Amino acid sequence: MAEVFEAEWKLVLEKAKNSMDLSDTYTFLTHWRHTAAAEMNAPGTYARIQETADRILRQGGSPDATPVTDPVAWIRGRQAS
Repeated sequence: MAEVFEAEWKLVLEKAKNSMDLSDTYTFLTHWRHTAAAEMNAPGTYARIQETADRILRQGGSPDATPVTDPVAWIRGRQAS
């Protein structure tokens, strides 16, 4: 996890240096703050999320996901329930 953080941090810093905009840096740190909190609460969370994402990418999608082709119709259907 530390290696991923460091690699991403270097990219974000380089982008901030080139753009003179720190907004991506703030977003990055917020994401990793939440990731660190989850990891402290339940060690292995980051690895489990990565494994799930890798599996979904290999399979071309998640069999557990509900396809939403028309988001408006889906929302109306949920509101009617």
